[in-house]
Amino acid sequence: MTQEELLEEFSRMNNELINTKRELLRLNRELEESSRIDPLTGLRNRRSFDELADQHHKVAARGGGSFAVLYFDLDDFKSVNDRFGHAEGDAALKAAAGILASCFRAGDILARIGGDEFIALQANTKPGSVDTLTGRIRAAARNWNETSGKLWSIRFSIGGAEFDTATCESLAELIDRADEAMYRDKRGKSRKPDELDGADRPG
Repeated sequence: MTQEELLEEFSRMNNELINTKRELLRLNRELEESSRIDPLTGLRNRRSFDELADQHHKVAARGGGSFAVLYFDLDDFKSVNDRFGHAEGDAALKAAAGILASCFRAGDILARIGGDEFIALQANTKPGSVDTLTGRIRAAARNWNETSGKLWSIRFSIGGAEFDTATCESLAELIDRADEAMYRDKRGKSRKPDELDGADRPG
């Protein structure tokens, strides 16, 4: 093999190594991203939410922004599984995820954190933002129920908590407040009569 042929072979092998490295980096990025996605709904998972929400919290704690956390529980989900099977239960979770996703902006963070529970961060909030968003979600769920043709319906218990710059509470404390508000809603203490639309439907 001549020197010129050796150089050509070396160049070819070097290019192959470069391409292999690029492919490995791409696969690693995809693997890393997939580890942050809930495979059923396509939403972010708890790990991804915590990472991104922590960034928002740090900015807000320095006085650079406002945000709120919203906690969601899919009402009567167990009965969907029990009465219609797990395939329909999965369909209900996907439908719930789609309804929620349609109501949030690109800069917000929405995640499924296990079972029938979802969590979201609403960025750049103003007074009344959480109530407005909650109303939009309930309206979207009612519309879905009216048009889905399903024998079960999508209804959420919702709790929200806005970050308080005065107390500068931790992200965990804020999530706990939203979770507690969601359970108050589930117990019916803060639910309005018109938010019970379809309550007598199977589900």
